[in-house]
Amino acid sequence: MTKDSNDRYIPWTIFVSELIGTALLILICMMLAPQYPGMTQAAAICLAIMMVLDFLVMYFIDLIMKTPGLMIVLTVLGSVPIFVQACLAIEIFLTALKHLGTIKV
Repeated sequence: MTKDSNDRYIPWTIFVSELIGTALLILICMMLAPQYPGMTQAAAICLAIMMVLDFLVMYFIDLIMKTPGLMIVLTVLGSVPIFVQACLAIEIFLTALKHLGTIKV
């Protein structure tokens, strides 16, 4: 946790989850874009929704920090996109090696 200019504690999990969630959404949408032509518009709408939700969390951070048990739930929910993004990164890495002819799968 760190302090902002008002000496309030801000949990890192909110920021990390937002960054990883955004990167994960872009990665999934770009992988599916050749098969589904409307994927770019869907990605733009989802990113706008995520940014609005991020603003609401930052606006109501005092209420969120005072809610008992919510930080544990946010931490657990924040770890799910991290795992999914790591799995997708390994899949992309293996696909690239397969196309280079380095491995035969």
